[in-house]
Amino acid sequence: MEFLAAAAHPNQRIFSETVGCPHYDSCGTVASHQLEVEVRFLSVCSVAPVLLLAMAPMSAKAQLSDHHGVELASHGLGQSYPMASDVSQDPNWQVYGFERDGISYYQVNDLSGRVHLIVGRAGGSYWALPAGDMRVRASVPSRREPAPEGADSAVVYRHQDFLILRYGVGDEAMWSVELP
Repeated sequence: MEFLAAAAHPNQRIFSETVGCPHYDSCGTVASHQLEVEVRFLSVCSVAPVLLLAMAPMSAKAQLSDHHGVELASHGLGQSYPMASDVSQDPNWQVYGFERDGISYYQVNDLSGRVHLIVGRAGGSYWALPAGDMRVRASVPSRREPAPEGADSAVVYRHQDFLILRYGVGDEAMWSVELP
């Protein structure tokens, strides 16, 4: 096998090898002839920019806005670490925003990626989705739940139109969507 230095492009490498290729002549005896095979390789440096440009429209399309300065993703809801911006105001939690078909969703994860709460929002209606692997109490404006006795509260996410708070005492917690 030989390396040919002259290539069509400086980032392209051509390898050439001559091999014997057996075949049968008209009398049925084995004869051989030489076959030259040429394989062209492109270097990573010449392919990487093309791949990055091809992916740019997909990543740009994946982000939508909630019209309040928060970028909402169009997919990944329910994942431990979705491809969405963490918009949490509390360093102990991660909040990701999503939008599909005019409905906004806000997912709250702990720092290990476990889903604790997903809130759906359409206009002035709010609801908690049955998501995650643990049973969670949730309070929304249309169905208020009392906070645990003596619970501390923490604002996990602050939106212009609503807040997501966590009320907790020890391991007992309740999530609440509240209007300002």
